[in-house]
Amino acid sequence: MGADLYIRTKHEPMRRYQSFFDAAIKRRDSLPATSSKRTTTKQQALKYARLLDSTGYFRDPYSPTSVLWALGLSWWRDVLPLLNDQHELLGANLRKFRHQVSIAEQGLPAKVYLETFPSGVDESTENSPEAWHQHFTCRRKQLLAFLDTAIKYEVPILCSL
Repeated sequence: MGADLYIRTKHEPMRRYQSFFDAAIKRRDSLPATSSKRTTTKQQALKYARLLDSTGYFRDPYSPTSVLWALGLSWWRDVLPLLNDQHELLGANLRKFRHQVSIAEQGLPAKVYLETFPSGVDESTENSPEAWHQHFTCRRKQLLAFLDTAIKYEVPILCSL
């Protein structure tokens, strides 16, 4: 589950990758967490996700890895009221949301981090607070670039929240 955002004119030609992405996620989720095949299927899913992401599609999961969560924003509380009847974000509301993302203070609440990793982690791992901070910084830049594309071309973003 997550927020799926589309710029139709950019995304439609690349939709053919969606079924490959969905299949890779299904395979990954069906394998035990300790399986070596899970790593391979995760890499396949990431490959297809990058193809989708680069073509007018942005996804933010409803999980502790959500970029909006790290910014103190919510897809339901902050974005949903900005959508029109066709679930599109456009015009002044699109610029308003972009501004909210740009000025929000990025954080990683220690409580949530500790709940996610109750036994703690080695600071050198991919799950260190610094690695998470870098992840959210990158995702924020991706979201802003995605929003900027829609603003530049004056096209709506279809939002499936």
